[in-house]
Amino acid sequence: MTLSNAGANTGPVFLAALLALITDPGWVEVDRAVAEVGDQVITASEVRVEAAIQLVRAGRVDAVRMSSLSAELERAALVSLVVRSLLLAEARRLNLRPASEALVDDAVARLASHFANQGDFVRFVERIGLSAPPQPEDSDDASPAFAPGWAAAVSPALRVFLRAELSAERFVELRVIPQRGSSKDPKASAKAALRAFVLRLADRTAIRFPPGRGVDLAKALDGEP
Repeated sequence: MTLSNAGANTGPVFLAALLALITDPGWVEVDRAVAEVGDQVITASEVRVEAAIQLVRAGRVDAVRMSSLSAELERAALVSLVVRSLLLAEARRLNLRPASEALVDDAVARLASHFANQGDFVRFVERIGLSAPPQPEDSDDASPAFAPGWAAAVSPALRVFLRAELSAERFVELRVIPQRGSSKDPKASAKAALRAFVLRLADRTAIRFPPGRGVDLAKALDGEP
């Protein structure tokens, strides 16, 4: 496993270029790289989106304030994205198909079910920095009912995000988790299998973080700080 703090002269030039831009007084920082997993770059905005979605799924919709997410929550979200990047890279190497449109529709619907109405959900999507489709002029923003076909029309960026998550989960189910009935404690067995598999992938992948912001993946998978 190659874990390093990436400076201006290590790995691809994305960090060097980014640092050059944001230290130039003529530029305003829009986003920043927080990790590099192989040839995949994870940005701060992606970490915030992941953290916000996990808050919603935990029933904490009111806690989603993108400017005040805790460092602990952002770190957990970063670990999730690093693991997801490793799994998706392996899935692509094996030519496994990504999650279907129907599965993504279901994921959007499950996420939206945490909100009182379509308007609240659209505002959430916009608040976490993902574009949302314009609402029809005659739509009832406060209605608890969602318009027909809304799941397919919702933010393409959100659908891409959820598709990646679903594809990683599908890969784990098909290729990583032991068959049911092969263990007396399936949940513990599945967790151990996933941990071992992810660390094997990490051993052969260059994983880089900005200076002073590295993550010990093995400890993180064990729930250690």
